[in-house]
Amino acid sequence: FPALQKHPQAPKMFPAVPSLQEALKAIDACDMTVKPVPEFVPGELAGSHRLQTFLDTKLRLYDKRNDPNVDALSGLGPYIHFGQLGAQRAVMEAQKYRQKHSAAIQSFVEELFIRRELSDNFCYYQPHYDSLKGAAQWAQDTLKVHEKDPREYLYTLAQFESGSTHDDLWNAAQKQLVVHAKMHGFLRMYWAKKILEWSPNA
Repeated sequence: FPALQKHPQAPKMFPAVPSLQEALKAIDACDMTVKPVPEFVPGELAGSHRLQTFLDTKLRLYDKRNDPNVDALSGLGPYIHFGQLGAQRAVMEAQKYRQKHSAAIQSFVEELFIRRELSDNFCYYQPHYDSLKGAAQWAQDTLKVHEKDPREYLYTLAQFESGSTHDDLWNAAQKQLVVHAKMHGFLRMYWAKKILEWSPNA
């Protein structure tokens, strides 16, 4: 693994490191009725094992990753998100399979590395990254224009949370999120758009 090199540009700010007391207080605020997800074993070794399993058994199916009926996704998201597996490490390991699965590797690297860098930079440079203020002006204008459009279906937050809509596909995506703490990547877009469509003031 290549040695880390110091970046020539110094960061403009450093995140504050929480104290032990702050960390314990945050844990106390967690909803302990939410149980751990058994299929995600935490830790660096588990993350490395999941990466290797993906490369050995699912990479060949990666061109079908947008089909929710095919088990082709890597499942690496939680490990990368919580720093238990580096995206760079995943890319470097995946390169070993380039000769056998070149198209799949190209897509995997593009999604894992390039899109991730784009989203990281968006969050870094856009102060309103977590609200509609951060959306492009045309998107904000479109939402405003259609704000009062009649809705064929309307649901409450409780109905959304319990997956109790008229749409079986949407309900299945919501229940996957509740039970497995993840949602198929391709269904997330459909899931989010329908919340907008079925809410009275979205």
